[in-house]
Amino acid sequence: MLKNYWFIAIRKLWKHKVHAAINVFGLAIGITSCLIIFLITRFELSFDRFHPGGDRIYRLVHRHNGENLHGEHFGAAIPGPLAPTMQKELTGCTVSAFLTSSPTIIVPAGDPRQPAKQFEAASQDEAAPVIITDPQYFRIFQYKWLAGNPATALNDPYRVVLSAKEVRQFFGNISPADAMGREVIYVDRDTIPAYVSGVVADWDQNTDFAFRDFISYSTVRTAAMRKDYLLDEWNIVGTSSQGIVMLDKGTTVAQVERQFPGILQKYQPAPRGPRAMPGGPQPAPAGPNAIPPGARPAPAGPKPPPRKPRNFLTLQPLADVHFNEDYTDDYSRQAHLPTLYGLMGIAVFILLLAVINFVNLSTAQSLQRTKEVGIRKVLGSRRKQIVFQFLGETLVLTFLAAILSLLITAPVMRLLDAYMPPGLSFHPSIATLLFLAGITVVTALLAGWYPAKVISALLPVLSLKGQATRDLKPNRLLHRGLIVFQFTISLLFIIGTVVVARQLHYVLNTDLGFDKDAIVTFDTDGQFESAEVLAQQLREIPGIALVSRNENMPQDVFHGMGPFIYHGPQNDTAMAGCIRADTDYFRLFGIPLVAGRNFEANDSVYEYVINETMARQLGFRRPQDAIDQPVDYGMGRLPPPGSQMARGPFKGTIVGVVRDFHSTSLHEVISPICLFYDPALYEISIRLAPAARQPEAAAAVLARVKKVWQATYPHDKFSYTFFDDKIASLYQQEQRLSGLMRLAMIIAIAISCMGLLGLATFAAEQRRKEIGIRKVMGATVVRIFRMLTMDFLWPVALAFVIAAPVAWYFLHGWLEGFVYRTTVPWWIFGICGLAAVVIALLTVSVQAIKAAIKNPVEALRSE
Repeated sequence: MLKNYWFIAIRKLWKHKVHAAINVFGLAIGITSCLIIFLITRFELSFDRFHPGGDRIYRLVHRHNGENLHGEHFGAAIPGPLAPTMQKELTGCTVSAFLTSSPTIIVPAGDPRQPAKQFEAASQDEAAPVIITDPQYFRIFQYKWLAGNPATALNDPYRVVLSAKEVRQFFGNISPADAMGREVIYVDRDTIPAYVSGVVADWDQNTDFAFRDFISYSTVRTAAMRKDYLLDEWNIVGTSSQGIVMLDKGTTVAQVERQFPGILQKYQPAPRGPRAMPGGPQPAPAGPNAIPPGARPAPAGPKPPPRKPRNFLTLQPLADVHFNEDYTDDYSRQAHLPTLYGLMGIAVFILLLAVINFVNLSTAQSLQRTKEVGIRKVLGSRRKQIVFQFLGETLVLTFLAAILSLLITAPVMRLLDAYMPPGLSFHPSIATLLFLAGITVVTALLAGWYPAKVISALLPVLSLKGQATRDLKPNRLLHRGLIVFQFTISLLFIIGTVVVARQLHYVLNTDLGFDKDAIVTFDTDGQFESAEVLAQQLREIPGIALVSRNENMPQDVFHGMGPFIYHGPQNDTAMAGCIRADTDYFRLFGIPLVAGRNFEANDSVYEYVINETMARQLGFRRPQDAIDQPVDYGMGRLPPPGSQMARGPFKGTIVGVVRDFHSTSLHEVISPICLFYDPALYEISIRLAPAARQPEAAAAVLARVKKVWQATYPHDKFSYTFFDDKIASLYQQEQRLSGLMRLAMIIAIAISCMGLLGLATFAAEQRRKEIGIRKVMGATVVRIFRMLTMDFLWPVALAFVIAAPVAWYFLHGWLEGFVYRTTVPWWIFGICGLAAVVIALLTVSVQAIKAAIKNPVEALRSE
């Protein structure tokens, strides 16, 4: 019996090849979408889930909620002395301090006659594999040791533990034991010779801690390198300084965090505030509750609630590192968890659209098999057997769709490589095949149950008389409802795609307050001693209009923050982002002054240029009022090497005010910014001359820049970034969302049109004789065409009525994430609705024209 069902199913599918192909293709799209999104989700959720005791591993992070900041600010980097201090004072856990870097690696040859090998430790898109750490790191993260002792390998200076991959890369195919004692030289701010003291196996699971070179922490504690790695600075943070904690069994997060305030109070220097002027009056207390000299204090009242400290430490779970974008660092890649949830939702919707499409087409096709069902029932087939037969046919189609999905998944992933996380590839594992089998069965049941149930319920008498289609008329509302659902989803994707693209165009093209075109930047990786020499050579290259050295671009992911105090009537304070730059910075980026002048190059006094927002926060009503006013930078800071400036708080003078510009993405308000001169700058920006902005001319200029670079930094890899590309990278999530919405829109429209075509076929089959009678009675082709097509417009119109407010609600909430955003005028919804109507009309027209021009004799000859 089952064998007979399979043969009948295959024969019917072969007979109706077009319908079968549409069904298989539609289901394959839905299954492929689900499979790819399953692979992405499983890949992202697998990061760092394999560590023994991973639920007890945390990272030390800090939060800052200063009064003049817009909300809380977060950071994964910690001061250099913090982790060693925690190592000594903290109870209930183990702390490991490490600092990442991206040096050039030189491996001396064993034979003096052979040249040394040179390796770039990290490419522009790869996390730095080199870290500087202590022995506790290997107590927290478990490795399989191939050579060396984990307890002692990093105890001594100038020792390095390598992964097996690094050993093969540096020394060839030698055993781990033979690698012990070999020399590797790391060239960063200084030359660090290190000798291999251990070899560990590489992790084969997904991790954000994909380090391969582990230099002993005691190496950088030598006098020559302590200052370079900021090991003694509490008030300045290197962006790569991290602290990892593994809680002892039975210790809670709260027990550890309760120790932080006392340890910080004991070791961290108190924040510097207003200082008394020599020979002058003491400054009045700052803040809104300050009591003016001579005034009587207010009567004692109820104490205000305790305020949260401005800076405080907390613990971040290891499982949160891969997903929490608030805590950025130099080595991990954060995935956007809401995007993953959105992808899961898109997969479900696309699969539902494919199932609905299958139901509509299968029901329409089943009308041609009513006599077959009637004969089967007359010959004794029970309804359950007919249901199993139709479900079997659906299972065959779904199985073919699953096979097609397996074949096209890898090419589709390559086609969508920009949206795939790095490192993701398609290898049919057991988990993948089980997921595919499960989704195939579920899809077959969802898609086949309703058509099988409907067609098996037909009365055999009506089926044999050709009148069975009358029994399906009451279910037309269900088919219309499915079409409404399909086009509602399609309209949501259409409207969402248009609005997201409109906002993306706005943020990339709005006036940011500075110039961004034809500006190229490259980093000398801290080697500022020769950066000025390089800048002078670049100024001599034809095609380069301006050259500037700086620490940050005008718009960047992060600007170092610091408190600035104006000793005026109210002792106003502004927490401002700091940009160190040279005197050509404003000309190169086209940032206009609204008052005062540019700062001058000097290494003895501080001259500050602030933006209009900072001037207002310091209490100045007009930009001109801020000129020549004294301001203290109230946070101690490591002076730049080679500079004679004293440590802070730095007393300086405001010499200029620039127009407000967007220093961060348009998600945030314009914040206070202070710019000042610093001789120790290692990032270089160049502006191409107008004649050198064509692709060929720009390539020639950059080729000359590369030659000058290689002559100055022979051991460093030359890489550059166009400033407008760097700005666009601030909106990577929005760009990914726009691309995914566009892709989902195309898929949803394609599947919805297939479903609408199925409904049109269904309706034309049901009204076949009605159309024949109308034509015999004189109805024209145009009249019949209008009758058939107008019947399908109201589901699309109803879908628009449902989709428009839903889309507005969600898109309005999404746009609220931008402080500066575009508008969403009503005509966008109108155009999207009109587009859906046109798409539906074009789809239905194919079947309507076919039915309208058909010879009525073919429909009436059986009467």
